[in-house]
Amino acid sequence: MILCERGKAEEALSRIREIIDKLKLTVNEEKTRICKVPEGEFDFRVYTFGRLYSATTGKARTGMRHGVGWQVEPRVAWLGELLQGSSDRRAYRALDSYTATRLRRRLRNKYKVRRRRGGTYPSQYLYGHFSPVRLTGPWLLTCRA
Repeated sequence: MILCERGKAEEALSRIREIIDKLKLTVNEEKTRICKVPEGEFDFRVYTFGRLYSATTGKARTGMRHGVGWQVEPRVAWLGELLQGSSDRRAYRALDSYTATRLRRRLRNKYKVRRRRGGTYPSQYLYGHFSPVRLTGPWLLTCRA
């Protein structure tokens, strides 16, 4: 994503192509386009940028929406490809811990629950109720190729 002044997009794109060529890389033409915000909108990662309207006043503004077009399956597949062949159990434990922490934070925010001594949403509850994929544990030995 490149942000530039109005009327400078073509110039910026051609300059980026030169830089990419010098690095011996290629520009993905399917993903490359010029978008005029706020008239148009574009997706970047899990956000959609463009014109939004206030729910209370109805006034237009430029902003972003989270989660538009966000799908879990492609991200899980990407993570699986990234980890395939890795035998670093510390990395798996770190990912499990990170996932559980983010899930706990999401649940606390969603249900307006404050953090408690001893923890909110213990692991037994998270893995029993929501069944997130765990990268550590006995199943790892049976699933590895």
